[in-house]
Amino acid sequence: MATLYLVSTPIGNLGDFSQRAIETLKNVQFIACEDTRRSSHLFTYFDISLKEKTVTSLFGENERSKIPKILEWLDGGFDVALLSDAGTPLISDPGEKLVEIVLEKNHSVVSIPGPSALISALVVSGLETSQFFFEGFFPRKASERKKRMEFLASLPYTSILYEGPHRVIKTLEELALVCGENRKIAVARELTKIHEEVFRGTIGEAIRQIENPKGEYVLILEKVSVEKASLPEAIELKEIYQKLVKDLDPKEAVEILSKKYGATRRQIYSIVRIK
Repeated sequence: MATLYLVSTPIGNLGDFSQRAIETLKNVQFIACEDTRRSSHLFTYFDISLKEKTVTSLFGENERSKIPKILEWLDGGFDVALLSDAGTPLISDPGEKLVEIVLEKNHSVVSIPGPSALISALVVSGLETSQFFFEGFFPRKASERKKRMEFLASLPYTSILYEGPHRVIKTLEELALVCGENRKIAVARELTKIHEEVFRGTIGEAIRQIENPKGEYVLILEKVSVEKASLPEAIELKEIYQKLVKDLDPKEAVEILSKKYGATRRQIYSIVRIK
């Protein structure tokens, strides 16, 4: 039975590439890369000869079309390695559908563990690590982004998300509106590289701190804390809400209560039971 190897690659520092990963790439005959040009630098640096290997691209837009060829290789008894540009395959990277179908065809799938930006950022964030939720990249559509942010704002555990340099400030500003500027956050960039930076503070402080964003970012958002949200008793909160909606739209009333008591809108909605 042939094996599909999911090979984790460095997220910046080549010294993080494991000996097991190198040996795996040297031993397989077929390699699928998210970007063959970027992976070629890795092959050259670690002296991985491609003379008797077949290297193909596999990225988001062509993943489905490449699956039949990879299955053909596996059916022929040949092992295949899958690489993303950086980090662990399938984590905000292509390969999920490939793995699903390979398993359906009764082939083996083996992870060759290694660097992962989300774990690297989480453990240096200073925030709770016992439970966490990985969001990845937010949707581009504004309404969908807002829904996801409101969901994360209400979670009782740490949240992790990715963002590019061109959108990171906008994302932080949007998070400030949903979570409040005082919610703690860690903002990591260029992890494992020479210019690695990790900011730890509040969302509001992060917005003021970041200038001329460069590199890829990992945001680690503090969990919601009921203790920190000094909410009055439910009956009292409902009475305050009923007074507000006499002059305001329900959404505006909830927004005011959210900011006043340091709670998320979701928390307020759940207490006043808005339908």
